[in-house]
Amino acid sequence: FGERRRGADFVAALLERSRMAEAGGQSDEAGIYAQRAFDGVLDGRARIGVEAHKVSFVDLGEDTAHHHLRLLHRHGASADELLSAIEEWRLQVFRDVHRSTLPTNQPAKDARGLVNDISAAIDPGEVFVSYAIGPDVSFAVLVDADGVSRTVRLPADITEVTALVGAVSRWLSVEDSLSRNYIALDRLAPDLVAALQQLHAILIEPLDIPDGIERLIVSPDRTLVGLPWPALIDPRETMIGSVMEWLGRPSYRFLLDRIGVVVLPSVRVHLSRQEPSGEQKGTTADTGKPNALLVGGFAGVSAQMLVEAVPHLADGPLGRAGLNALTAGADELRSIQQSLRTSHTVSVLLDETTRSKADAAGVGQATRAGVIERLPAADIVHVAAHGLFNPQAPMESVVFLDTAERLETLTARDFLETDLSASRLVVLSACQTAASEVAAGSETFGFLRGLMGSGARSVLLTEWSVDDATTAEWFGAFYRELDGADIAGAAREAALAVRNNRNHPFFWAAPTVYGAWR
Repeated sequence: FGERRRGADFVAALLERSRMAEAGGQSDEAGIYAQRAFDGVLDGRARIGVEAHKVSFVDLGEDTAHHHLRLLHRHGASADELLSAIEEWRLQVFRDVHRSTLPTNQPAKDARGLVNDISAAIDPGEVFVSYAIGPDVSFAVLVDADGVSRTVRLPADITEVTALVGAVSRWLSVEDSLSRNYIALDRLAPDLVAALQQLHAILIEPLDIPDGIERLIVSPDRTLVGLPWPALIDPRETMIGSVMEWLGRPSYRFLLDRIGVVVLPSVRVHLSRQEPSGEQKGTTADTGKPNALLVGGFAGVSAQMLVEAVPHLADGPLGRAGLNALTAGADELRSIQQSLRTSHTVSVLLDETTRSKADAAGVGQATRAGVIERLPAADIVHVAAHGLFNPQAPMESVVFLDTAERLETLTARDFLETDLSASRLVVLSACQTAASEVAAGSETFGFLRGLMGSGARSVLLTEWSVDDATTAEWFGAFYRELDGADIAGAAREAALAVRNNRNHPFFWAAPTVYGAWR
């Protein structure tokens, strides 16, 4: 009975008791039952060893978390207490799906200790923001470098925010014909502008970010997964913007212009990964330089091979047409190799078609086995190739390495099952690599799960299907900047460089830094 009472049914009963107490005006009793239900979900999910059996806590866990956080906020819990509850939930979710490699040296678990850990990890020009978007109340908790924490109420609920994020996703997709036309014209659809402005008003303006802050370290909840933060538009007019509007070429104040953004799936996980655990493995003994692994899969993918990798595409346009060759990919890798050659020992693997046409001296073939063999020893990993997110089986989402003789791919699961603890930075320069399937318990499945779960310290992924030429330009600029800047700073400068020629966020806002930003 003691074990059984800690199961899903018991948690559901506690949640209902909390709601009954709240309805009856017994706020203290409602809070006690909500806390017990919340603790029961975390305990239950942690104790279940088989991932499939965690499903009994998934829907219930999300409902319990929203209820618990709402009561805490309603009853005047401190910012420290709210942040601790949010991050305990986020950490448990992360632990569930990354359990095999999650670090054991977790930072302080008490509320003030967590805030102190965060403030010690950020600079005076940075602010940490954790978002909680709920059905009844939404809020953000901010922490600055001085250890000051505060709570900000947000003017929207989960239904409104979900609709806005969905609208942004639609207008940044080349699969939508109307969106594709606007992208080709390098013009923003009015509906996209409206959604980006509303999200800025909901998520950014209430924070009242002080002057001098140059970076937001964002811990988003499931509602905000995939949001292109740099593309949020400040609706307040400027003189230049008014003149450009009059001339028929609108000029927008993107968040990118003011501040940089980094995404942390779990701040506790980040705090425990301040340095790569496998640092020695990422260094070449004879040169003393860290290793960089550059992988290129630039050949086209036939319809037959595409369907072999992602079967559900068989009846769609991609399954009938396949994927064209990436014409700018080779230039992208050459530029990166040039940028890294003095600081790293660089290894290059290419698809056989590209390799046979180029000077292949010292260049290996990009096979699945060959890439996986080299991954654990790499300080920097950069993969430039076709990529596809598989919504029906997210952990089978693929990056296409080679299609010359047989299909060679890497999946999100391959990354999850490979030790990347020596890696400071892993980049997947391919379409949709940051796309995720978000389960009811807030778990994100896809390349982000695979890479963060494998121990990679920093990950740079793309949020949607990207343009070949501008993506090569973006990453060329990124690596040139990386020599004199941190990862997040280099990413922002790369986005600004591309935006000099392309105004539409489709071209410059897709690459997103997850995890460590320095």
